[in-house]
Amino acid sequence: MAAERDPKTGRFVLGTSGNPNGRGNDRQAKLHAMLSAVSVDDAVAIIQAQVAKAKEGNTKAAEFVCDRLFGKAPVSITLLGPDGKPAVIIREIVVEKLPPPGVIVAV
Repeated sequence: MAAERDPKTGRFVLGTSGNPNGRGNDRQAKLHAMLSAVSVDDAVAIIQAQVAKAKEGNTKAAEFVCDRLFGKAPVSITLLGPDGKPAVIIREIVVEKLPPPGVIVAV
C-alpha cells in the first residue's frame, strides 16, 4: 500500500507516514545475536585479559580499561584565525564518569 501524496507537490499528505511499517528489526536482531553469542563468563574473561595486558604495559589495553572505568578524556579542537586568536571551536566532548559513592579507586 503506497503512502498518500499531494498530487500537486508530490509531498506526503499531512498525517501520512512515508514509512508506515517503520524501521525493520534487523538492528534489533543483530544486537540480540551478538549479545547471545557472549556469555557473562566470556565478558568477565575479556575484561580480565584486557586488565592483565594493561598491567604488562600494553597502552591500547590500558586505554580500553581506563575509558570504560573513567570515561573518555575531554577533546576540544580550536582553530586559530590569522591574528592568532581562537576563531572557531569545532567540537568539545566532555564525558565525566565517576565511581559510585563509597567506592575507592586507587590511582
